[in-house]
Amino acid sequence: EKHWVSKGHRLCTCAVSVMATTAEHEQSMKRELDELTHKLDSLKKQVDELRYDNDWLEEEARKTRVESHEYMTYMTKKTKKRQFAVVTLNDSNQAELNEVRQQRAQMMAEFETRKQGNTETCNSSRQRS
Repeated sequence: EKHWVSKGHRLCTCAVSVMATTAEHEQSMKRELDELTHKLDSLKKQVDELRYDNDWLEEEARKTRVESHEYMTYMTKKTKKRQFAVVTLNDSNQAELNEVRQQRAQMMAEFETRKQGNTETCNSSRQRS
């Protein structure tokens, strides 16, 4: 009978040992679950921060694109305005040059007419004398 008790005691000791091992395993698994839950919460927080940063960067990029487009439009208009001013100035200078040439031609014609008149006056004075 002692043998039987001894075997039962061994069975009981083994069961306690298995239960202790199971409890330790359970505790270990609970600690691991807590650590993983903490890591998951931390990663979720990091994802939220990165999303916020990404949204901010996307908005900044959008603003930069709009400002760049506005600046390009401004510079295009300014360039066209300057080109128009150059063309207008060139046209104005050309018109002024044409006017000066006409005045010169007119003055040369008047000069030739006066010169002819003076030559004729001189010749008629000489002929009278």
